[in-house]
Amino acid sequence: MKYGYTIKNDGKDYPTTETIPNGADTIATKRIAPNSVEASFERGGKQVETTRNAVSKDARLVTITAKGTNPSGLCSNNVIVWDKQ
Repeated sequence: MKYGYTIKNDGKDYPTTETIPNGADTIATKRIAPNSVEASFERGGKQVETTRNAVSKDARLVTITAKGTNPSGLCSNNVIVWDKQ
């Protein structure tokens, strides 16, 4: 799977590339704390997912919390934690 997007933390919508798992065609991001960013994904102008991405103060953990719906309309609620080894 390969996909991507540009984030500028200005709250404006930017196009995604390839196929995002949630089917989004745009993303808008904003910084909500010194180490946290909130992202809003939209598909066809309708919000389909919101994520919060946080890096720990020691930069060892990244936590991503995502809530939304997939292209089939099923709800999703995921928490991903990456730990620097």
